[in-house]
Amino acid sequence: MIKKVYLLFIGVFISMSLSSCFDIVEEINMKSDGSGAIVGTLNMSKSRTKVSSLMKLDKIDGFKIPNQAEIRKQVTTLVQLLKNTKGISNVKYKLDFTNYIASISCDFQDVNALNAYTATLAKHFKSNLKYLF
Repeated sequence: MIKKVYLLFIGVFISMSLSSCFDIVEEINMKSDGSGAIVGTLNMSKSRTKVSSLMKLDKIDGFKIPNQAEIRKQVTTLVQLLKNTKGISNVKYKLDFTNYIASISCDFQDVNALNAYTATLAKHFKSNLKYLF
């Protein structure tokens, strides 16, 4: 789910240009009552030099490369959308532009809230995601 959308605007542009690896990891810790926490991380530190070079460009192959301010604005918008999603709380994010690691985390009340999280991301990124559960 979040593997397909988590910071898609960064991943798509950069992944097309990189021959090295990057990692997208999502961790869902669910309690027996259906509540839990989710953390999604995009780690491009293995390609730090190439990403740094790409970030200095305006466009590559016709695709606009977002700058740090644009990335921060998109993540802030996403965080606000998640904060306004019923059943989602404690939304936090970290952006590390030195090692190129981005992370977003939140708590969810139940499976319906987790599905609302997925729907919010899908709507924001105009993606056709399916519910987790």
